[in-house]
Amino acid sequence: ENPTVVEYVLSLLNRLHKTRELVEANLGKAQSRGKTYYDKNSRLRTFKVGDQVLLLRSSKAHKLELQWEGPATVQQRLSETNYVVKLPGRRKEVRIYHCNLMKPYVERVQVVSIALNQPEEIPTRIPELGKTDGILTIAEVVEAAVDKTLTQNQFSDLTALIGKYQKLFSTIPGRTSLVEHDIEVKTRSNIQCKAYRFSPRQEKLLKE
Repeated sequence: ENPTVVEYVLSLLNRLHKTRELVEANLGKAQSRGKTYYDKNSRLRTFKVGDQVLLLRSSKAHKLELQWEGPATVQQRLSETNYVVKLPGRRKEVRIYHCNLMKPYVERVQVVSIALNQPEEIPTRIPELGKTDGILTIAEVVEAAVDKTLTQNQFSDLTALIGKYQKLFSTIPGRTSLVEHDIEVKTRSNIQCKAYRFSPRQEKLLKE
């Protein structure tokens, strides 16, 4: 028999109710599984009253950008994740923050130079350098560049070879006309680069 309209509507509502129960059960399992993977490497941040922290807040100049501000002082711990924090210089100094928006403030170590009890001017003898034209002899070049493992005969042969071809082994840079090289460019027009966006920090430095 064909069901009546009332019977069909009741049957449809019953099926929808069972479908919703299945969806909620599967959704809960998926959320629990995702939370397990997400919390696998997570660590709970804990702070004590009096600790100095940095707060992640929106920038005054650019509301869509976030930046760390501080240091602020922890006034009270409300729960495992929520803290009452006081940030001086704000219209509302005391606010409640989640631990994900906080990180410990590490004060920079002050480096102080040590003053030695010495006279301001210490007489120092500066040796006078002899005049030189910057040209080294062949023997000086060989002694500076060649390893000490060479025998006396090998050292003499190398010195004679360098002395024979002094123009090739000269210590003064030169040039040759035997080889030429042309640098070809694709176009003679000026190369124009696209303008890149600067971060607010870089833009501030450029304006200064």
